[in-house]
Amino acid sequence: MKNYFQYRCYGDHPWLKSAGESLFREYLNSRTRRPTRESAKQFQRAFITALSGLYIGGAFRQTSDPILITLNKNSYNGKTQLSPVFQPELLAAFNWLISSGYLMQVSNEHQIDGRWVPRGYRLSSKWMDHIPSAMPHEDALLSTLRRNEFAPFIEIRAKDGRRLKLKRSQERTDTLQRLTAYESRLERHSITLKKKTLPPYLFSLTRIYSEDYSKGGRYYSAFQTKSSQFRLQIEIDGELVSEADYKALHPNLLYQLVSQEAPEDPYNLGDEFPRSAVKKAFQVLINRSKGGPATHSLIYWLGEHRRKGKPDPEDWRDFTISVNKEWCQRLERRLRDYLKPIECYFCQGVGLQLQHYDSQLVSHVIDYFMVKTDSVVIPIHDSFLVKQRDLPDLIEAIHYAEVILAKEINRSIRVPQLKIEASRLEPGYSETIENLGLYLGASEEYEDEKADLLAYEEEVYKSQVNDEYLLDLQIEQSREEAEGGLTAY
Repeated sequence: MKNYFQYRCYGDHPWLKSAGESLFREYLNSRTRRPTRESAKQFQRAFITALSGLYIGGAFRQTSDPILITLNKNSYNGKTQLSPVFQPELLAAFNWLISSGYLMQVSNEHQIDGRWVPRGYRLSSKWMDHIPSAMPHEDALLSTLRRNEFAPFIEIRAKDGRRLKLKRSQERTDTLQRLTAYESRLERHSITLKKKTLPPYLFSLTRIYSEDYSKGGRYYSAFQTKSSQFRLQIEIDGELVSEADYKALHPNLLYQLVSQEAPEDPYNLGDEFPRSAVKKAFQVLINRSKGGPATHSLIYWLGEHRRKGKPDPEDWRDFTISVNKEWCQRLERRLRDYLKPIECYFCQGVGLQLQHYDSQLVSHVIDYFMVKTDSVVIPIHDSFLVKQRDLPDLIEAIHYAEVILAKEINRSIRVPQLKIEASRLEPGYSETIENLGLYLGASEEYEDEKADLLAYEEEVYKSQVNDEYLLDLQIEQSREEAEGGLTAY
């Protein structure tokens, strides 16, 4: 993962404020024209934001990767502003830190896989001489790194990735209330990794829709980019965690829509096609909106990693695979035959609708935890991370969410298929899982698939919008390139 500057982060530790204010005063002394009082406040905040994002990106450690910073003024101003966190005062702060020798450029702007990567920077030795006082302990600083007040809780994006104006709706009101309450709940809990504090900022959620409130709507955080093995190592309030993961959620949602029972594993086609290839092919078929065979899209997406010189997923290694026209045609025919009851949804662009359904499930699970417990649940798209002792509450919350969603889509209630992952177990936890009628899966079981699919979603996303979290925008954009009841909180 490239080390982009974290625009959505802001620290309120006294040391960060003191260092930011010191830099701001030096900046003012270099100007012939004094800013207004309100403008001065924004500039002072910009310097604190700059230091906060640099700190969480590791710029204070000389062994870390360079921090990638976008300096295109169009990204910070007017209609082309990428996000409210891209403040023009922040751009001015960056430019002054560079020109004054506090930030030194260590890598040039360049392209990777056709995408522009900004210049990389490190803090210079001049910065070390400028530090106003001894730095506090790392945990003390990290615990104060929270969500930037300019970071919106909700975004709606057009097909080309542009931000759209938020319209008034009950969905918007409910989401703002939910995420504001969730933010407060996060700050009441300590989340650590190997006894080191993880900043609340990492777990702060943003809900992102596509075009309107009926499409997309998934919740994103910086933490979601971490691997399953990493996630399972954290502790909440000093307690071990586990992750409950929906199995084959989108195929099962489609079978719910047609009121039929789904196969036990919708991605298992037998001995010719690895499971991860079938899963990606299914994603292509539900996101593609153009009718007819999806051969060219399948060739493009299933062969993408090889074009980039990356190794095949682990489950491909027992197969001899040539991602050509004939192989992709056979894969599509087999998948259509195997999932015949839901074939009517293929190549109809229903992917964003399914994302909205799964985001509604997440909404209801969060609501349940906010009202019925004092604990916290960390959503990762279609899975949930909780303290191990909170697993019974999580299962109850998921069943509650399924009941509400069934009412919303006017279908029968679906029994969710779940897999529980954990790296270490509290005493008696295996019995808890067994009593709930669940099973404990290996944390690495689908890790190659997840990593592959995250890379797939990232490719669809138009870059330059702060890679701290991934947005799965419509796959159709990239296909064209290839083909041509709870109370209030």
